[in-house]
Amino acid sequence: MTTRTKKVLEQQEISEQQEVPETSEQQEVSEQNYSRDEILVASSVFKVSAEFLAGALTLVEGDKLTRTQVEAAIKKFKGQKV
Repeated sequence: MTTRTKKVLEQQEISEQQEVPETSEQQEVSEQNYSRDEILVASSVFKVSAEFLAGALTLVEGDKLTRTQVEAAIKKFKGQKV
């Protein structure tokens, strides 16, 4: 992933914290898709290690994922019993 993509993810995180939540229908339309490689490089944006994120992404199908899908996978992965 490029530095630009990482900055876009970080800016999106900042703007999401400041904005009024959108309805799920609006979110689906406006959310950008990222490749698994781009997501893994930006693991710090999700506040997890790249290794942890790689494990969480095994729970999600598809090559292009949205930020919401990644966050849901992280939450699910954290909740699994070892």
